[in-house]
Amino acid sequence: MSDYKKVGIDRLGDALSKELSTYSADVQMGVRLLVDEKAEELKNEIKKNAPVGRRKKYRKSFRVKITNETFRFYEKTVYAAKPEYRLTHLLEKTRKKRGKKGGTVQPKVHIAPATEKIHAEFESGIKKLIKSSEAMGGGDLSGIKRI
Repeated sequence: MSDYKKVGIDRLGDALSKELSTYSADVQMGVRLLVDEKAEELKNEIKKNAPVGRRKKYRKSFRVKITNETFRFYEKTVYAAKPEYRLTHLLEKTRKKRGKKGGTVQPKVHIAPATEKIHAEFESGIKKLIKSSEAMGGGDLSGIKRI
């Protein structure tokens, strides 16, 4: 609560509701900015660690898109574009070789470690955002880039 105000007992509910809605709006905006930032970081981390084949198109195929956007919900997805999306499962998981000789192909894991790293950073960013919200008297959003 940024400003101290004298409020009578009959107006306490309205004042509390107003302060909580302000706090909620601050947190929502901060979360949107954090989601945008971390989605781009995840895409870049996956591109950096992706294996390079002879065509070199798989690494370039990763994109970010907004998959769900409502007043209270904001979601972005990092994905491999067509036709390279078929390779993600084959590269991440162990699989059998083609042909009569058999054997297995070892995975080249690059998506899972990047996802775990960015999820941990996102979680700590959310905690920092909630603690430093303007409505809570902080207002320091220096750790979040504006896009």
